[in-house]
Amino acid sequence: MVSLCKSQGSLKPFLFSLISFLVLSSSGFCAEVKTKVKTESKIESDFLPKTFKADFEQRFISSISGKEKVSSGLIEYQYPSHIRFEVITPDKTIFVSNPKMSWYYTAPFIETEKGQVTLKASNKLLLTQFFDLLSKGLTNNSFYTVRKEKEFYELSFKEKITKEMNIKRAYLYYDGSALTNLPQVKKVKLFYPDDRVVDLIFSKLQTNLPLSEERFVFEVPPNTVISE
Repeated sequence: MVSLCKSQGSLKPFLFSLISFLVLSSSGFCAEVKTKVKTESKIESDFLPKTFKADFEQRFISSISGKEKVSSGLIEYQYPSHIRFEVITPDKTIFVSNPKMSWYYTAPFIETEKGQVTLKASNKLLLTQFFDLLSKGLTNNSFYTVRKEKEFYELSFKEKITKEMNIKRAYLYYDGSALTNLPQVKKVKLFYPDDRVVDLIFSKLQTNLPLSEERFVFEVPPNTVISE
């Protein structure tokens, strides 16, 4: 089988668009971030919890149809660099990553087909780095500058980060009169250099849960083609 990185043309248009967000890069799961972000075992600020779990809804405008596309699922995160991102509807896809290995799984569209999973050695893949960077909190740092607006905080990534992570800025919308920690965030709006905009809306967000290491290791189902 040809790897996922070389067979995107065979995927449904919606799933192809979704892949680019899951790893926060137009170059998809094949891309790596070269910036070396120091990830201490202890989080540098109180903004990012050690772990969190939430339902999400993702909204973006398709570059193919011009229509809004909506997907929903579950996200689990553990600092540093552990993530499980499951899209449940409209098509089941799972992205799992830990500091050593990452998996991208697409379930078969029909029962007679095989699922596909792509394995990759982790090297600061883009989705995990975005959340890792939030450990810097809402103060200016060497990776982004912070500006407070009425309803959101704007994080503007430095030129080097924008080039390598492929996000130029993010808006963190929140509940309450002030934003002090991630559980207050109700929506993240991500802006890409090519003018794409993605909304990620959180609900039922829980923090500092005891998440086992097994949640960040993908168990490949039967009848699945494995590629690297």
